[in-house]
Amino acid sequence: VRHLLWHYYTQGVFTFSPERQCWKYDLEAAKVLEMHSDLVRFCADLMAALSPAARELLGAAAYVGRRFRLSQLQTMGMAVRRGVAEPVVWGFLQQIDNNTLEFTHEIVRAAAVTLRQSAEGRYISNRLAWSYDRAAVAAQPEVLYEFVVHANHGAPLITDGEAHDGERLHHLFRMNVLAGQRATAVDAYSFGMRYFAVANTLIPGTMWADDYATALSLHLRWMECTYLMAEEMEAERIFKVIEQKAQTTNDLYHAFLLRAMLYNSSGKYKEAVQVGLQYLEAHGLHININPPAKEIAAALDAVVASDALQGPVIFAALAESDDEDGAHVMQMMSFVTATTHLSHNTPLRALLPMLALQYMGAHGLMRAGCGLLGMLGFDLLQHGRPHLGHAVAKQAYTMCPQDDLSVRGMAAMYNALCVQWGEPLRNCKDLYVESRECYMATYDLLSLAYSTSHFLMAMLHMSDNVLELQNLYVRVVGMARLIQCPLSIEIALASPQLVVSALRNQRAVHPHFDDREAEFEEKDLPQLEHFSQATYYTAKIVQCFFLKKYADAVKYIERCHAVDGSIECSHTWYVYHIFAALALASATRYSVKSQRDYLVSLCKRHNDHVRRFSDDYPENFEHMKTLCLTHYRWADGDGLATLKDYEVAATGAKLRAHSHFAGIALECAGQVAEDYENSLMAVGYYQLAGAEYKEWGAVRKVEEMAYKCSKIAHNSPFAHNLAARSHITSLADTAVSGEADPDDAAASEADAEL
Repeated sequence: VRHLLWHYYTQGVFTFSPERQCWKYDLEAAKVLEMHSDLVRFCADLMAALSPAARELLGAAAYVGRRFRLSQLQTMGMAVRRGVAEPVVWGFLQQIDNNTLEFTHEIVRAAAVTLRQSAEGRYISNRLAWSYDRAAVAAQPEVLYEFVVHANHGAPLITDGEAHDGERLHHLFRMNVLAGQRATAVDAYSFGMRYFAVANTLIPGTMWADDYATALSLHLRWMECTYLMAEEMEAERIFKVIEQKAQTTNDLYHAFLLRAMLYNSSGKYKEAVQVGLQYLEAHGLHININPPAKEIAAALDAVVASDALQGPVIFAALAESDDEDGAHVMQMMSFVTATTHLSHNTPLRALLPMLALQYMGAHGLMRAGCGLLGMLGFDLLQHGRPHLGHAVAKQAYTMCPQDDLSVRGMAAMYNALCVQWGEPLRNCKDLYVESRECYMATYDLLSLAYSTSHFLMAMLHMSDNVLELQNLYVRVVGMARLIQCPLSIEIALASPQLVVSALRNQRAVHPHFDDREAEFEEKDLPQLEHFSQATYYTAKIVQCFFLKKYADAVKYIERCHAVDGSIECSHTWYVYHIFAALALASATRYSVKSQRDYLVSLCKRHNDHVRRFSDDYPENFEHMKTLCLTHYRWADGDGLATLKDYEVAATGAKLRAHSHFAGIALECAGQVAEDYENSLMAVGYYQLAGAEYKEWGAVRKVEEMAYKCSKIAHNSPFAHNLAARSHITSLADTAVSGEADPDDAAASEADAEL
């Protein structure tokens, strides 16, 4: 039998002749599937001749699958091991190992099913399902799917009459929901729809009352699957159930939003807009989809007059055109003006921008809508509405056409600027990279320059390796010269090199940063755009902080006050306030009494900004707030009390891969320990700080930490032993590969002698 089936499967076709009661081998047979029923009958006849134990084994195993484990069948109380040998010898089963067997062919398995009646099969499936370990079912997807297949087949045995088992029924309900969720997670929507439908039939009467959260999740996922499988009537029926059962406005919002997004994914923009409008009207917010021009103008005037936003002015300019596109933009303004007046925690902050884009898409203006909403998101961010700005910018980026690289580059850049208000900070790096690639592909070099200047400061903010920052800078300067960009843009692009050169013990190669820096700051810099001035001053503040030139840092902070509004909500803005707070605290500690009050007031101002960043999104800024406030306490004389908080700040920075902030915190902790003559602690902190600076690629800081360890070691035998066992003295040699500047070599030798 084994050879017969194998030959049938691989080489040719065996057909059974009822008249002659024999098998015929036919190479010319074209339709193999027509013979399956005869083959199944043939195999079933052979199986019927087996012993009862062997038949029971085969019949039960057929419900487990092609491959099964004997332990699965033993829980049914059958003496299955007595029935194993015979089917193996006959070739119906083949043994994989001591506990695992499989059917030699699907035809054999089909024949084994015919040995059982349907009622017996349901009984077997039910027994098999509840023999699984529940922990394994929930944890392992393959076991979960096996369980729900068998349990669903045997479900009538636990739902009917006296056999009703409430505990098993609820467990089966939850497992079907879980199976549906896992199926939809891998885009298997047809299977997900099937599992959700079964779950709904198990406990329809009590589901919403017993487990509201699970029931809501089930119906939302079920509605999504039915929409995606083009079962729109069924999806509408499910939506009406959610509409009736939803207990909160927020739950109902999720159903409306999902319904609108599903329409949008199939290009039905008008239907999506209607769904959104229904929801808004149900909650007292009426938007006229075709407002008269006077109404739009009045709304615009109100927004612009309040100085709440600059973005709607762009819409107003477009709306003044007489063509049909201008009219559509005017209508879109209904959504925009409503968006600007929403509180940051309302669910509508995601729905309204999406409706605005869908409306534009319905009229073939998705490109314009994405670009304008991207700008609007950044405007909202700049004017104190960061969460709403992030929602708008993200929606513009999400729905931006993939093939329109120019608009996609702009949407990606605005989303990157807004990303820290709703996502982990490092997500913005990929957005900047995409933005730069889009601009390069479209040869929009001016936009590329602006995007890159933001990107450079973001990398400095996020602690990317200094060497990577320098390599990018070299490419950027070449690009700036290629397009012959104005000096203002060139300075914005080149400013981060001031920090890089200081940290790598090299000169700043840009001509304005070298021999004529003083002349440049006095004559050229005040003539540049405020954004470029603020970027330059910010880079100088960071440079002076790391070089411990705190008096110079204060000078640049004072100058930056006049132009800092031009960098609000950009990465330059955050770098500026964080390092200004740190530099001012250090300057306060070493200042004369007459200047102290002034420096303290400045420091508090910048700490207030850092605190607001942290309050709005603690995941990205909490460790920076801890570092800045602790450093201020150190400047105020708290002393040893700050050590623990410096460690907390360093740990938070390390968890977020911000090696420069971790190094700063550990170096500050080492300074506190050294001030209080705790040599062992000081050396330990400096060694850890050196390791973080090495990871960042800051050669100068690594050398500084090594020098501090050596200085302390001369005065303490214990610290000397600790320093001698450390690799801190070799960190500077291996921190960053590259050729040293000849002029710096002499200085390095002098430092070594010192």
